[in-house]
Amino acid sequence: MPEFATSDMIMFEMGTYWIFSILFISVLDYYAAKKLGGKRMLSYKILRMPRFFSLIFVSAYTIVFFVLSMRDIKIDYSLFTFMGIPYFVVWMFFFINVFRRIKAEKKGRPWAK
Repeated sequence: MPEFATSDMIMFEMGTYWIFSILFISVLDYYAAKKLGGKRMLSYKILRMPRFFSLIFVSAYTIVFFVLSMRDIKIDYSLFTFMGIPYFVVWMFFFINVFRRIKAEKKGRPWAK
């Protein structure tokens, strides 16, 4: 196994993380819409900004590494291992926002539980 991750490996890894991020955010968004009463509800519309920033950050991070990979860069495996951490942070950010919003909406309405 080589000591460095090639640009093809980097592009594949970043593309995979991007696809999983879009799927994860979409599934959580669908879940929030169902739990909060639909996409027209104000409680659901509050989640638009966290979703927007999550998608923008994930996409920008992926594009940066795609552009760098086109220049045929090589990254050491010790750094390559940690390149998925920003995706995980975005996943947790959106996950926490969704479940905090659902909890806040259901807390004051016992009939909606």
